[in-house]
Amino acid sequence: MKEYKVLEIVLKTADQLAKEYKDWDGDISDFVSASVDISESLDSRQVQSLHNEMQGSSFLTQNSEIYFYQSGKRQQIFVKHLKKS
Repeated sequence: MKEYKVLEIVLKTADQLAKEYKDWDGDISDFVSASVDISESLDSRQVQSLHNEMQGSSFLTQNSEIYFYQSGKRQQIFVKHLKKS
């Protein structure tokens, strides 16, 4: 899958998680499982590759912020719901 498509699925999944949970935190496997409603073609290697590039950084969407970080040896993803004014 093309990298831009992986990013698109990740951002859509983040928005979905933000709507459902407000703030969500999990590892790569948790995130891939959550992405199934958006796309069944995303796998953990693709998310891990994006995480490796983005660790310590975040993306903003219209509804959420997705932050890539490391906790011990685990690659984690935090999704924060952005409140609308």
